[in-house]
Amino acid sequence: MKRNNKGFSLVELLVSFAILGVISAIIGIMMTSGSNMFSRNRARLNLQYKSQVIASQVHTYLQNCNGGVAVDTNGDLYIAQKKSLDSDPDYVGCVYMLALGADSDADKLYLRRFDIRTQPEVGGGVKFTASYELQEGGSQTVEEIGSDDFANCFAQPMCSDVASWNTVLNAKYAKIDMNFNQNNITYTKNIAESFRNRPVIVSASEAGGNQLINTLIERVWR
Repeated sequence: MKRNNKGFSLVELLVSFAILGVISAIIGIMMTSGSNMFSRNRARLNLQYKSQVIASQVHTYLQNCNGGVAVDTNGDLYIAQKKSLDSDPDYVGCVYMLALGADSDADKLYLRRFDIRTQPEVGGGVKFTASYELQEGGSQTVEEIGSDDFANCFAQPMCSDVASWNTVLNAKYAKIDMNFNQNNITYTKNIAESFRNRPVIVSASEAGGNQLINTLIERVWR
């Protein structure tokens, strides 16, 4: 019996390699697409989680607000909280400041706190002072809060990947629109919070620049 030991021809090998190359390319595209989809879904879920966390925190601050609320032209939010029971008779409350960072921290939302106290003035009456923790440690007390105080006040990070946020206030509620961005994946969170109490509302048009927070302090505690 005659055996046929003939191997593959060159044409057959070329066709086989071509088919193998096509199959490999399809598998590579599918794997890359799946990996990109997984990364996008993971980034989207991460942004959704962050938005839920910050929404819960903002909800707590606004629901407990029994003093006043203000928003400046940069969108920074100020929440004045009158004290509850406290052993310090001069301590009257605090002001929380929620603001985006600057420069390399422009996508991070920070929380600052200014404790408000009263002191007797010479000749009668009282004046307000604000004390806050410094970034490098220790504390500072001032009679009026200025831009240097914002820069030096200890800033507690609340959330990252915040592209922008905008707050609209009226006598009954606060509406906050937050836009997140991570690896070109965007997500928007809308917070609409009704005030449990009737806080004092101070608009940016009433006092410009650094005077907004000082005006809020005067109107809440006078």
